[in-house]
Amino acid sequence: MHQQETNSLDPSARFNTLRAMINILLIDECPGVQDIIAGMLYESLADEHEVLLAPSLEEACRLLNQRHVDLIMLTLELPDGSGVSTVRSLKGVAPSQPILILAEEQDEQIALECIRAGAHDVFPKRFINPAALARVVRYTIECAQRTRLEQELAAADRLQASLYPSPQFSIPGVDVAGAVSSAGRACGDYFDILKPAEGMVGLVVGDVSGHGMAAALRMVEIRAYLRCLFRHESDVGAVLTQVNERLLEDSQYGTSDNEQFVTLFLAAVDCRTGVLRYASAGHPGYIVRDSGEAGRLESTGLPLGIANVEIEAAEPVRLNPGDILLLATDGIEEAMNESREKFGVARMMSALRDVRTRSSRELIDDLYGAARAFAKGAPQLDDMTAVVLKFDRQPVETMPCDIPHKHYGPATTHPQPRPSALK
Repeated sequence: MHQQETNSLDPSARFNTLRAMINILLIDECPGVQDIIAGMLYESLADEHEVLLAPSLEEACRLLNQRHVDLIMLTLELPDGSGVSTVRSLKGVAPSQPILILAEEQDEQIALECIRAGAHDVFPKRFINPAALARVVRYTIECAQRTRLEQELAAADRLQASLYPSPQFSIPGVDVAGAVSSAGRACGDYFDILKPAEGMVGLVVGDVSGHGMAAALRMVEIRAYLRCLFRHESDVGAVLTQVNERLLEDSQYGTSDNEQFVTLFLAAVDCRTGVLRYASAGHPGYIVRDSGEAGRLESTGLPLGIANVEIEAAEPVRLNPGDILLLATDGIEEAMNESREKFGVARMMSALRDVRTRSSRELIDDLYGAARAFAKGAPQLDDMTAVVLKFDRQPVETMPCDIPHKHYGPATTHPQPRPSALK
């Protein structure tokens, strides 16, 4: 409960909680004007603020290099600068600090040009009074904080997007693609396409509990562990077991949230033989055979980050030419329409089965399209991630495949899976 309350706080509110004092740099060459504005700020903000006075651009730049300020208040005429050039000089020293222009009526056109140069807002001097000045100060600072937060989140989104592999790989023997559709900023879903050895392809799909930046950071942590371990360990079960151990160690030493868990499916496919080896930490996978029969690859262990237990590899599975392996997060099957009815596994399998002759990239697009069409415009509540592999080579050897699966028939409102076996 405490964690939820903290996360529900507005980011700017958290910022102001940590920094109760508002530091304002007032730049004006006239001591009389400085005294009037400083007096109004004191009357309206009382002890919530501190005003730094600078009579020139040179002095303002010196103070900005020495002190943190939350707001720069600027008149347009200074002894060593004016108008747009002054704004540009200040942005060069303090690029993220908001600038509020205090403009005379005849200077308002120049003030608008200053906004184009980077100033945040203009406040006509003829409207200045203590209450109005306090409102403008708080509004300008909050808007600037929100802008900075948005820029930081956008940078985090770009960084996270750069960590995903190429949307489509060219690997002899298989057609493989992956994609993420985030429900918001900072995605907690994870997918990867790896080449652990010659003739092999590794596939990963994971889903971190929760949303937002914490889930995204955990995803980055898991990606680093898994990529490192998968280079030196061919046993997929051993890889997930070691990742789990490291996550638990991080929780023990306070470097991560010990209430956060991760479901993850790790597969290694031999592109020459069609042999699929996998281990799953609470995350199912799916196979659609070339014949249209669909089945489920069950989990082989608990989700990561819960308990220090071994995650075993499943018995190998044979992929035949035309067979499809689907790894997806629950955001697809749990997509809901306005009646709060879920898309469901049966519809997901039916959507894939109906277009199974298409490329892996097209299959993902069609799967997302089917889920969104079912939702009929209802908002996407969870991240959606899918990796699809189509095996298109005649195997060079034979191997029995007797791992049990679950069979899904045609989609219904309430699908009832029944046991079966894929041969």
